[in-house]
Amino acid sequence: MSILEVQRILSHLGYNPGEHDGLDGPNTQAAVKAFQRKAGIKADGIAGPVTRGHLAEAYKNSRASEHFAMSEYQCDCDGMYCGGFPELMEEALLAQVENLRNRLGRPVIITSGVRCTQRNHEVGGIEYSKHKIGCAADLYCPGVHYSEVAAVARELGLGVIEYPEQLFVHVEV
Repeated sequence: MSILEVQRILSHLGYNPGEHDGLDGPNTQAAVKAFQRKAGIKADGIAGPVTRGHLAEAYKNSRASEHFAMSEYQCDCDGMYCGGFPELMEEALLAQVENLRNRLGRPVIITSGVRCTQRNHEVGGIEYSKHKIGCAADLYCPGVHYSEVAAVARELGLGVIEYPEQLFVHVEV
């Protein structure tokens, strides 16, 4: 996990590491200390292995948005190849999927969020799949035709690929 990823996770969890610049500066160290205190680990401001493990677990267990848990977006390789988040989810995607759910007025089921390279290969994903960088999700809305889900997603400015045979929609930012 890079310092940039540490900064992004800290921001997602409500801490303020300052600018996401990949530098381990005073704002990042202060945010790490605040996280460490809340996690009950030594608050030294250093994002070492223990702290990074706690950050990864807190990220996985956090809310992606009002209606979605972050765990709904984790890689579905079941830990065979990765720890669930080989890449962090793009905040813009999380916000837009929440907007989609709100526009549809019904629950949306995410069938695939981020994917590690091995899982992406297993499911037949393309080499440069946006799933691999946390910028895509496959989803459906029970009781709503996939084409309507796709139309609303397009209205929101999401990139969309429809899968009529499988009755789901791929969305991406």
